[in-house]
Amino acid sequence: MFSYPQGTQYREVCSKLIAIHPFLRDQSSSGYELLHESLKNKMKKERRGFVQEEEVLMKRAKFGRKGRVNEDKLESQQLRKVDRTVSTS
Repeated sequence: MFSYPQGTQYREVCSKLIAIHPFLRDQSSSGYELLHESLKNKMKKERRGFVQEEEVLMKRAKFGRKGRVNEDKLESQQLRKVDRTVSTS
């Protein structure tokens, strides 16, 4: 269905964008570190809409961190507990 872009694909897109639009060049050694990071973040945000897709669920089960949801839930509960103790003090 779809696959995640590889690092070489990101770099290829960034270098072509810099070739077409030289004003996008930054001060890094490659000239496109900020553009590369922005593109990776953009793709990450775009993938969030596919969370319930079958392929995404399979890859998450294979490569994802185990227990991440529980860790996040526990952390948010601890923060709420701290907020309550601070507000009642």
